[in-house]
Amino acid sequence: MSRSYDLALLAALLVLLIYAAHAFLRMRRNATKQANSESEYRSVIAGIAEGVIIRNKESKIVDCNASAERILGRTLAQMKGNAYFDPTWKATHEDGLPFSDEDRPANAALRTGKLQSDVVMRLRRPETSDLWLSMNAQPLLQQGDTEPSGVVTSIVDITQRKQSEARRAMEHTVTRVLAESDTLAQAMPRIIQTICETLGFVCGTCWERDDPNGKLKRLATWHVASAEIVEFLEQAPILPPLEELQTGLIGRTWVTREPVWIADVTQHATFRRAALAQKARLRGAFAFPIQFANKVFGIVECFSRESRPPDEVLLQSTRAIGSQIGQFYQRRLAEEKLQLAANAMENTADGIMIFDADRPTQWKTPPTGS
Repeated sequence: MSRSYDLALLAALLVLLIYAAHAFLRMRRNATKQANSESEYRSVIAGIAEGVIIRNKESKIVDCNASAERILGRTLAQMKGNAYFDPTWKATHEDGLPFSDEDRPANAALRTGKLQSDVVMRLRRPETSDLWLSMNAQPLLQQGDTEPSGVVTSIVDITQRKQSEARRAMEHTVTRVLAESDTLAQAMPRIIQTICETLGFVCGTCWERDDPNGKLKRLATWHVASAEIVEFLEQAPILPPLEELQTGLIGRTWVTREPVWIADVTQHATFRRAALAQKARLRGAFAFPIQFANKVFGIVECFSRESRPPDEVLLQSTRAIGSQIGQFYQRRLAEEKLQLAANAMENTADGIMIFDADRPTQWKTPPTGS
């Protein structure tokens, strides 16, 4: 869709919204025409797919349409008279910096008397996933007015688009980190950080398969600055042998070889570290296997501050990342075997033959002087 078409569509939508908003304000000022004005107003905004929110000159919400309620997951009764959709939500810019009150689109429109268009806002909501909005705020100025009598805001849910963009960027970053790394131990702290920062998680751990001991061992961690989280990571219990590893976040991931999501680890019966998670204020968690060719080489787990419902798109993305890391790990193992074989042939005077258990390939060197 062309930029000129988008602007034309935006202009037409704003004309409708301003018309509807003025009808609403007339309705409030003129009781004798209230019924007709309300009908006129409702008919204009009811069929609009975009969310429409009308505020008075104090920036308090006075009305909205059904689309706004659906997008925000809040009813008009819950928002009416408030300056915010929900006072517990934190509004940030795309770069993560918080919106100041004066920079919020509705407030900026009231303050400047000018249209605020294509403003992207991320709403961080406790107990659920983030909401991304594209917003336009138009001040309401009637003939002779010196300052706006209100503001009408249109909102569009762009969460799915932003999540897709973030996940693509995350996968590309993982690819670059692996290309720049010589070992999994070198790559994993950066990979865990990338995953956590992209998805809004605060810490993570990579567990590596330790075949000689028949267990998973901790390979790498990453976390935000928090003494409680450091304690949570450091006091992680020793995991049982692989054949007994069946429950909890790591156990279920190991057994199923699939990503696992727990909405709230503090309420999960088989999560062994529930008390430590509670102390560190950790709630939501997910884990995914590092695997290639049906062999699991390790598991990555990540934790967030909020309880989060399962995100199937995210789990699909981690499947791809787990396979990508698994291929890297398998390639490094093969390279190590080749290097060991080369070193052995260089340092022995006897003829040797080495068989790779995974492939029928063999290497052979004749004895010196034969």
